[in-house]
Amino acid sequence: MTEKLTKSFQQRFESPPAGIAFAPGRVNLIGEHVDYCGGPVLPMAIGLGVRAAFAPRPGSTIRVHARDIDSRDSFDLASDEIQPDRPGSWKNYVRGVAAMLAREGIPLRGTDIEVTGDLPAGAGLSSSAALSVSIAIALLEAAEVPVGEDGLARIDLARICQRAEHAFADVHCGLMDQAAGLLAEEGHALLLECASNSWRHVPVPKEACVLVADTGVRHALSDGDYNKRRATCEEAARKLSEILGRPGAGLAAFRFGDVARSVAVLSVPERRVARHVTGESERVRKFVEALESDNLGRAGRLLNESHASLRDDFEVSCAELDALASAFVAIKGVYGARMIGAGFGGSVLALATPDGAKAAAKEIPKRYKAAVDQKTEVRTFTPAAGARVEGLD
Repeated sequence: MTEKLTKSFQQRFESPPAGIAFAPGRVNLIGEHVDYCGGPVLPMAIGLGVRAAFAPRPGSTIRVHARDIDSRDSFDLASDEIQPDRPGSWKNYVRGVAAMLAREGIPLRGTDIEVTGDLPAGAGLSSSAALSVSIAIALLEAAEVPVGEDGLARIDLARICQRAEHAFADVHCGLMDQAAGLLAEEGHALLLECASNSWRHVPVPKEACVLVADTGVRHALSDGDYNKRRATCEEAARKLSEILGRPGAGLAAFRFGDVARSVAVLSVPERRVARHVTGESERVRKFVEALESDNLGRAGRLLNESHASLRDDFEVSCAELDALASAFVAIKGVYGARMIGAGFGGSVLALATPDGAKAAAKEIPKRYKAAVDQKTEVRTFTPAAGARVEGLD
């Protein structure tokens, strides 16, 4: 991919790239729809991602070409204000990152960028955040602005990319995807406490096989369902804060028992999302304990509980996700499975033994096809490192 991207860049912009910024996708082991509620999440970066070949150019114009869809964009950093493109456009992630970096007073410069990726969009692997992070790294490298210990902190860059999605893509996401892409460490998951933005790396046992299968059903984060769920969470948190005297607390700051004692003042949708968020936050901590004690059976049971909560309380599953999760847990050697991502489609994650992984790779496509007449394949992922600049071949 690097060689093809380099050649494509040179053909389009008539000069070689200065470097290639890579941002990985991620799978969230557990902790779904709790990051924007201030809860803990446990993502890990994967080997698939988005690459952005880049080179500085004279002036203040950013020129970008999305190689996979043969679409281009151009905008001027010197204009009074960078404007979003039409809703749902990939260009909003690029323009948003540039605009937010500029608002932080970071001195960007004109840059040519050619972007490509191997993450399936809408599969729950964080393709949008990988695009944002790769563009941010490319722009900063082109402007010779260091990232990391000697420059812009990676957690701060994650927040900038998050604000770009809020303001330009109208996706009011939490910080998990951007943080996972920038802070991940090989061989480890990232335990991110979203209330404090503190984190630590959690080793993933080498014998644990992390499997992902795509339902083939696509969702759009900007179609309103995601933002509606978030608004319901915020209203539930507001009511619980008033009742329990904890002004400003996020929904994940409360316990499962707090919700049970406050059902009279919560609407049915608020009660359901509150049950999910508080229960899921507890499951994340139990899952970390299970990994650290090599108790993969317990970890698998927690995955099953997470899927049931997302299906029944948070109501973001669908028939295909349920069928795929059920197919996984019926296979010997699979500890547990759950939907990942925003929901309404996307992928299912499973935890398995090596033998279970082999059986799943063989059986899941047949069982899923029989259940919903859709194709799928099983991928095995290991925890990868975060965003970086790659050398040119």
